Amino acid sequence: MTHPTDKLLIENDAAIYLTPCPGTKNLTLDETIAQFAQQGIKGLVSLTPKTEMTELNVADMPAVCERYGITWFYAPVDDHQAPSDAFNQEWPSQKSTVHQLLDKGQSVALHCQGGQGRTGTLAAQLLIERGRDYEQAKAEIKAVKPGALTIAKQTDYLQALAK
Repeated sequence: MTHPTDKLLIENDAAIYLTPCPGTKNLTLDETIAQFAQQGIKGLVSLTPKTEMTELNVADMPAVCERYGITWFYAPVDDHQAPSDAFNQEWPSQKSTVHQLLDKGQSVALHCQGGQGRTGTLAAQLLIERGRDYEQAKAEIKAVKPGALTIAKQTDYLQALAK
């Protein structure tokens, strides 16, 4: 059994993995993070607020990531919403490290609960931050995750970001 991941290859052999919350699909949290380590994932960005992580029984994700040598990042976004204040307090101090991993050809996984809405939004944001325009970023995300980028608040956010 494996935890579902969708791999988006970007430049330099780096990849962005879009995935549902680790530990919620077929495998335990520990088994999922071990799988990520075997896949070569070096960073994991959690978009689920801490209350949601507690509800999903994955509050110990930072410690499990550390055990497997995966850098854990936290940038919370409420479900079905665009990034807002909580995200904007966390993301600026973390995004350069995420981009550095990608620049080195390493892989980063992104997750929310289901692995589509918030996850697709941050994946598109990363592509925009790396120089793609909105339409390019959207097309790349939709190619690997067709159900992503369907919520108007999230697509409006990305269009504003790309300008």
